[in-house]
Amino acid sequence: MHSLKRRPACYSRCFLSYVVFIVFSLLARAFTVLPSSSSSRSSSITPSQVANLWFVYSSLEAALDKSSDRALVKPVHFPEELRRAPSLELDLDYYWNENASSGTSAPSTSPSSSPSKDWRAPGVLQPSPVAKVYAERLEWLSKEAPELLVAHAYTVS
Repeated sequence: MHSLKRRPACYSRCFLSYVVFIVFSLLARAFTVLPSSSSSRSSSITPSQVANLWFVYSSLEAALDKSSDRALVKPVHFPEELRRAPSLELDLDYYWNENASSGTSAPSTSPSSSPSKDWRAPGVLQPSPVAKVYAERLEWLSKEAPELLVAHAYTVS
């Protein structure tokens, strides 16, 4: 009679990594803006995509900072090397200033069309529904299961 062998410890980690990969693949599709014409493809990122990434990374980095003392998070928490939100802020400054100097409207994530208003002011930038749900999930994880943030930190790359 065969004895049931215990699954290797990496089985659940590998499965979790696979699930996270699938989720992020779907999120990547949600952040992709299709060109208006099916015959032409644009590879440039839009200001609204930068804003959505900023919302996600700001939430992720805040959650990792809150959880950095946890045993499973501490060994892989490198806040200086892996911060992405400051670079995204520079990109948003660029887009915002470019729009203000050209007199065009602010990035499409802005509810107001006034380009002179600072994007950092509360309520100026709004995340897409997908980015909002994802940021809320990251905040929930930081409170309920901070160890799972590690998978998010290295798959959003």
